[in-house]
Amino acid sequence: MARPLRVELAGGFYHVMNRGLERRAIFEDNADRLRWVTLLSELPNRFGVRVHAWVLMGNHYHLQIETPEANLSRAIQWLNVAYAVWFNRRHGRVGPLFQGRFKAEITDTAEWVARTNLYVHLNPVRVSAFGLDKAKQARGRSPGGVARSAVEELKARWTRLTEYRWSSCRSYLGLEAAPGWLEVERVRREFGGRSRQEQTCHYRQALRELIGEGGEWAEGPWEQAVGGLILGGVEFVERMRKRLGAPSREARGRKGVVRREPFVAWKRRMARVRGQAWSEFAEDRGDAGRDLAMLAARRLGRMTLRELGVEVGLDYGSVSNALYRIRLRLGRDREVQHEWEALLKCSYQET
Repeated sequence: MARPLRVELAGGFYHVMNRGLERRAIFEDNADRLRWVTLLSELPNRFGVRVHAWVLMGNHYHLQIETPEANLSRAIQWLNVAYAVWFNRRHGRVGPLFQGRFKAEITDTAEWVARTNLYVHLNPVRVSAFGLDKAKQARGRSPGGVARSAVEELKARWTRLTEYRWSSCRSYLGLEAAPGWLEVERVRREFGGRSRQEQTCHYRQALRELIGEGGEWAEGPWEQAVGGLILGGVEFVERMRKRLGAPSREARGRKGVVRREPFVAWKRRMARVRGQAWSEFAEDRGDAGRDLAMLAARRLGRMTLRELGVEVGLDYGSVSNALYRIRLRLGRDREVQHEWEALLKCSYQET
């Protein structure tokens, strides 16, 4: 069986996740969790990595790691093996604890680092009890479920996050001091603000908005990873694609690292579908053409909301709302459906 591809970079930012074998619990009690955190705290001294975020769930964990040296695999393998040996000894079990090799997606700077950090911390409320799990999202709720959620539910989500002990979230929110081995300031600065207090306030606001709205991030950014291993903007993905080179039988995932087309390609195709110049319909309020092009660029081109906003002259929230509305129209407007199918056909014919 082909091994998952690793992109090992000096100075790389990664989202790391590992899950228990057959989705079984890897933490039975708080003693297990405390041991894992203790081992995590040793990574900076042992391997020189920087830990930016972490969260423990029942059968998996998430990390945000920076590697000044290209040694991600060495660091995470040591963490997993050291914990598995201790866990097996304590609970009288034998055999592997984790489900294969850990997953690692290399992450672009700025927006994508910030997005990944938020969603690492959102894990405690991304479960069915709090209405942000995949099953409920797939049933067509409004973004994050706000329209159908009581105020009490939103308060419960926030309380869960602020009281959840097994996460670095409380340190980012200023509710407790960050331990010396946890890097908090680097990512929190991405949210803006001149002072630490302002940065913390902006981070808190961003987290609250995601809890209440979800929007295009509802599924978590890593589920948009190109080839299962790259999270980032168009230029970053293209740079990583070139670095990886040709596909190999030994590296699963490389085939999925494909070229991401610029938005101008989708504008050209939508204009072709309409038989009009882009400028003739893109600015018309209520016209579906622009939003269909954005939806295609988002789903197939993996463009971020911020990238789309720059292309069409909208802010982040307006892009998110436009994509939400066009998805609703696709479900009920036959003419919009025909245009969408024609746009996709046009794309396939060019590839």
